[in-house]
Amino acid sequence: MSTMRLAHGRSAQASTEYLIIIAVVLVLALVILGLVGGFPSFSYNAQAGDSARYWSSSASPLAIIDFKQTASALSLRVENRAPVAVSLTNMTLTAAGSYPLSGLPISLPPGGAATLSVTTESCSGHQGISYGVNITYSTDQVSGLTQSGAKPLYVSCSD
Repeated sequence: MSTMRLAHGRSAQASTEYLIIIAVVLVLALVILGLVGGFPSFSYNAQAGDSARYWSSSASPLAIIDFKQTASALSLRVENRAPVAVSLTNMTLTAAGSYPLSGLPISLPPGGAATLSVTTESCSGHQGISYGVNITYSTDQVSGLTQSGAKPLYVSCSD
């Protein structure tokens, strides 16, 4: 009788361990699937966060430190990270179309920032749009310099 009870206990323990292993594998699979795009909202949020970090901290010499889109109006806060003054001569965003920013050129001293606006494609709700960013700028010594974003700018529409 005691050997039967002992065998039953080992069988129950093995089944529990098996279920725990399967649960861990399923959770890992869901996380990986979410990161690589299996769930569009998870994928978009990860890309949007990565893009915002890139543009606010890694982009150089011009960084986009803040942005907001409402309907077809996109507002961008651009900062000069160069140790010299920069003249921002052209900035174009590309998505379904090409959207050049108006009000340029502007001069930004070292560490200076300016808010720029552009009319883009219209969005509503919390729709996400990604824009390619191409910037042309000059310094006192060199003109016609370009900066293209290594990552697109992911924007979530706000009503």
